[in-house]
Amino acid sequence: MNKMDIILQTAEQLAKEYPTGWTGDNCDLVAASGSVSQTLTTSDVRGFQEYYANSTLHVGDITFTFYREGLDNKIMIKKS
Repeated sequence: MNKMDIILQTAEQLAKEYPTGWTGDNCDLVAASGSVSQTLTTSDVRGFQEYYANSTLHVGDITFTFYREGLDNKIMIKKS
């Protein structure tokens, strides 16, 4: 399973658990991915987040919003 698959499966789980949306940072997403795979690292998520910084990504019915809150990089995940 590649890193993007892990992120997408984790996002789908989070969207189901938090119907109004889930927000967290790199470490939060890595921790949440533990039920999918133990191989995702904060560096993996940081690279993903840097690539899509200050933008929105739609994959299927999942929307990722990448933004900064003060000094923190945040990710919001919602089901579209």
